[in-house]
Amino acid sequence: MRKVREWVISDKVQEPPLPLVTLKDTILRSHNMMGDDNETRLIWGANLPGGLATPKRQAEVLWFVGCVSSFYPMAYKIPQSMVQILGKSGIDFTLMGGQEWCCGFPLFTGGMSDQVEALGRHNLEHAHATGAKTLITTCASCYHTWKHIYPEMLSGFPKDLEVLHATEYIARLVETKQIKLGKVDRLITYHDPCDLGKRNNIFDEPRYVLQSIPGIELREMANHHNNSLCCGGGGNVEAFSPDTVSEASKNRLEQAQATGAQVIVSACQQCMRTFFNGARKNKIRIQATDFTQIVLESLESAQLADQPVVVSTIQPNG
Repeated sequence: MRKVREWVISDKVQEPPLPLVTLKDTILRSHNMMGDDNETRLIWGANLPGGLATPKRQAEVLWFVGCVSSFYPMAYKIPQSMVQILGKSGIDFTLMGGQEWCCGFPLFTGGMSDQVEALGRHNLEHAHATGAKTLITTCASCYHTWKHIYPEMLSGFPKDLEVLHATEYIARLVETKQIKLGKVDRLITYHDPCDLGKRNNIFDEPRYVLQSIPGIELREMANHHNNSLCCGGGGNVEAFSPDTVSEASKNRLEQAQATGAQVIVSACQQCMRTFFNGARKNKIRIQATDFTQIVLESLESAQLADQPVVVSTIQPNG
């Protein structure tokens, strides 16, 4: 389908749909999907305890945040959680802030891959300047772009730059015991994002981490792993057919509800945003949350459990 879109646009078989043209113009003008001032990419850090420290110029790990988490208030909890996970884990990391541009994935899937190279070149240049050996993303689409599209499209893409999704990176931290997970009593189900699961075969890592958290019970939906249903929020569908998005999210949320889970967990900003809106619109009683939020809650639980109990030495009156 992407190749068909490329052909339709490049051979001028017909004019691209207006929403797609608007999206392209917005990204190329403002370097993000929303058309906001790109220098405000770290605005989500304003509500962090103590605020967000100025990113270091160089670090071992570079975290590429993505447009949805940077600009949609509904998704702010994802970068807020991730930055605290990295901080509590003692990771030497940095961010690109206003120098981070849209990865270009919406244009790529929309049949406009010729518009992606300049975005990729900019991002790669600024990533290289940080000296990072590992690049992590909390966005499944950004991950696919850095993992597959950029290396194929950009000559000179560094072979020694390790690209990991947050679920892979955190699974590594758990496996090597760099982080300690505390108890979280919750019945959950996990939704496989299309770009993370079907496109990149990342199924085990998020489940490994979630099932490593004491108190978590994970129940699978009727469709999972490679047979997982789309949340409805991918592929620029929201710009063309909001009703399709609503129906798809309703179908998936009903599958989640059928497991008896209290929470549907995903590892994609757009999935969480779509499920949050779908649950509210369709009056489905289930909480939509991101993988990073559960992990942060577990880390905080472990830290709380490790705090010594202070026994009062004050004697009662009389």
